[in-house]
Amino acid sequence: MVSGVKELVADWKYDVVSIGYPGRVVGDRAVTEPRNLAHGWVGFDFAKAFGRPVKVINDAAMQALGSCKGGTMLFLGLGTGLGSSEAPPRPKRDEKRMSIPAIVNLLHGRRRCL
Repeated sequence: MVSGVKELVADWKYDVVSIGYPGRVVGDRAVTEPRNLAHGWVGFDFAKAFGRPVKVINDAAMQALGSCKGGTMLFLGLGTGLGSSEAPPRPKRDEKRMSIPAIVNLLHGRRRCL
């Protein structure tokens, strides 16, 4: 994936890379493999691969952070799964609170349907 992205943006000028990852993230590193992608993400060094500083956060947290305009928001991202995140009000916003597991993962194994 990285080589394909680097080829597509070869003529772009950028200093850093930001990645919304579809799984649990701690300290800019994926700590669980996503359910809907091939394995190999846990332990992958994005900064080394891109040759630039990289910020990695959960994809639902990234969407919520980008769309929150104030107050406390519960974000539900509908895509290949149901992503969720809480965006606490500024200035209390903190990446650790943004990394909330997907609701679907919380319901996994229960006989429930959303």
